[in-house]
Amino acid sequence: LAGGLGADLNNILAANIGNVAAARQDAAIGVSSDVSLAQIERAAVRARSLVQQILTFSRMQAQELHTQALQPVIDETLDMLRAAMPAQVELRVNLPAEPVHVRADATQVQQILMNLCINAWHALPAGRGRIEVGLDVETPDVAPQSDSASAWPAALSNGPRAHLWIADNGSGMDEATRARVFEPFFTTKQVGQGTGLGLAVVHGIVSVHGGAIHVDSAPGVGSRFDLWFPLEAAPVDSMESQHGELDAPRGRGEHVLCVDDDPAMVLMVDGLLRRAGYRVTTFEQPAAALARVCADPHAFDIVVTDYNMPEMNGMEFATAVVHVAPHLPIIITSGFISDEMRQQAGELQVGALLQKEYTLERLAGLVQVVLEQNRE
Repeated sequence: LAGGLGADLNNILAANIGNVAAARQDAAIGVSSDVSLAQIERAAVRARSLVQQILTFSRMQAQELHTQALQPVIDETLDMLRAAMPAQVELRVNLPAEPVHVRADATQVQQILMNLCINAWHALPAGRGRIEVGLDVETPDVAPQSDSASAWPAALSNGPRAHLWIADNGSGMDEATRARVFEPFFTTKQVGQGTGLGLAVVHGIVSVHGGAIHVDSAPGVGSRFDLWFPLEAAPVDSMESQHGELDAPRGRGEHVLCVDDDPAMVLMVDGLLRRAGYRVTTFEQPAAALARVCADPHAFDIVVTDYNMPEMNGMEFATAVVHVAPHLPIIITSGFISDEMRQQAGELQVGALLQKEYTLERLAGLVQVVLEQNRE
């Protein structure tokens, strides 16, 4: 396991280091660095996916289940995959026009798709072949076979279900491999080339979502993974984004206090919020930030603080800020949001908790929403 994780992370870091060097060389001679930056972004997505797999497998990854259509999640994931896959891989997509709603964590559905599609890609001889991703709605007439450890869930047997499948025409698996494919740490890759966690994570996510999974495969024919999830009615509030994402409206010069002990995160958040029209003051030490708030409680309109910091954590910092400036709304960010954090945030009336997967739309949109709520 350690060898596989180490190899994966080392490959990602090596790619980023090389692309940073290339971007600097391009900048020095006045050439666009877009290609190198795109590669860095892809590597970061891979690293995030790897961390999410580890957290999911260890059951540390919090579930955020919302009723949402699967099509936008599938489209977004496949867009990322298309950018990484070579032209020799034909990616066929078969999605219905009508939204297919399930109660799911969009990030974890992306994990399922990323794992299964990347496995399918790696199974193609010489990286050349076809991958098909499809979605439809099945009636409960017949309960298909499931590789889930538990019995076929009642929600799938008693009502219509969403049916997602990923198929390839790659090398396929023999029966001995197929029977063990969902076992943790089982892998047919050489030591250091994989963790054996991917399909175990897929199986775990499907089970947590009340679904089922089955795989058909044969050597030289290819593999097909079928997944089923309980179907949900469309949400009444169609204003909610399918991904929980928010539009990125322009700020009106509101003053944001940003606190994070990681200089890279401070720099990134500062840049994102300034581009969105906010004024930003940053601190890497929460004690210094708190002293600034104490000196002038009305200097800022909102606080965005990291949770994991050495001097005091984000919740402790927020508690101190609320004591000095109870009018000041607060957003706490973290790479992992636990149920305990949610409870503490509710008791403290923190404006929002934000997973550290920043996009301009997500961060700037959330800042505006919390500001508007505070004005009401």
